[in-house]
Amino acid sequence: MRTVIKVDRVIDGSGRDAFGPAAVVVEDNLITLVREGPMGLEQDTRIVDLPGCTLMPGLMDAHIHVTGITSRGPVPPAPDLAYRTLASVQSALRHGVTTIRDVGSYLGVPVALRRAIARKQVIGPRILACGKLIAMSGGHAYQLGMQADGVDEVVKAVREQFRDGADFIKTVTTHRAALPEFTQPELDALVAEAHRLGRKVACHAGIEPGIGMAVRAGVDSIEHCWIPSDETLAAIKARGTAIVPTLAITGFGYSYPERPQASAERTAAMLYENVDQAEAIKSYFEGTFQRLPYVMRFAKENGLLVGAGTDAPITELPYHSVIYEVELLAKFGFDAMEAICAATSNNARILGLDRVVGKIEPGLAADVIAVRGDPLQDVRALRDVCFVMRDGQVIPDPEPTQALRQV
Repeated sequence: MRTVIKVDRVIDGSGRDAFGPAAVVVEDNLITLVREGPMGLEQDTRIVDLPGCTLMPGLMDAHIHVTGITSRGPVPPAPDLAYRTLASVQSALRHGVTTIRDVGSYLGVPVALRRAIARKQVIGPRILACGKLIAMSGGHAYQLGMQADGVDEVVKAVREQFRDGADFIKTVTTHRAALPEFTQPELDALVAEAHRLGRKVACHAGIEPGIGMAVRAGVDSIEHCWIPSDETLAAIKARGTAIVPTLAITGFGYSYPERPQASAERTAAMLYENVDQAEAIKSYFEGTFQRLPYVMRFAKENGLLVGAGTDAPITELPYHSVIYEVELLAKFGFDAMEAICAATSNNARILGLDRVVGKIEPGLAADVIAVRGDPLQDVRALRDVCFVMRDGQVIPDPEPTQALRQV
């Protein structure tokens, strides 16, 4: 089937200026032509005419937990969890999120769901899954993965995830307290083995010394990266390490640049549940509030590779919160085009999909969305999605966003 999508303007994801009116031709699942101005139409062509709209690459969330995260009560049985997860990712797709990277979930559901979507047994976004994240014994989020201690166990854990179909490796180090949750030799071995097997490594690290250790080990992306030292920021720049700052979850703790009452309430609740770590948690929240604006300025001014990821559904973020993430990037000083690229072409590079998706150009898969208005003039236009195409297939009933906070 040949489809021609006609719009007022195209943001192609490359970072260059929008252009239009324009037409984009899709044949089967691939983009075959992008043309500014009118074009002749052949027989057997489906026309999608979207006046007043902007066509752009589908949004990508580089940091999400598709099964959700529970700290209260048991994890649901696998069949229940699978159906709930399917509903969640399909909702994200209808909101314009065509690719998601799952960074840790329960019971192998993301890998199974990825396969079902690839086989076209169900409709859903493109999924990259880490399988089980790898943590030290008792380390952060160990409930979502497997525990490994020592170089030999860490290497074996990487091989097991490779065996079980992981698209990449997710590991975890320093969380809220300044205590590294892996030694440097363990992190070095984990990254080396993952890269030997052709898998990228995403590392949860919000505070030092874990961020610096992860960068030295050669991880591909630092997840969160809220309180890095100046030395570590320089190393990130020198090595070209990507960062995924997950602003959306911090945005639910405070609204930059003001800090609302919600921050105090959230902190109080967390202190109650983690009374033995009270001082570390207080320091962590205060450090994030003080340091993160500087980190984002450094990232923008020094051209760091910044991806958009949300950590949904933590703090009750909806599964399409990457829209909110883009708005927060703009609020932290990125221009609208830079923020949009973070959720499209930058994420494609971080996920290793830049030869597949992330831009509107011939030869790439037709993962595209349209929004009413011009998001370069007002980035909140991303909330008003009116057309979604995933791998050349038009997704019915696109959903404009109603559930995000005003930023």
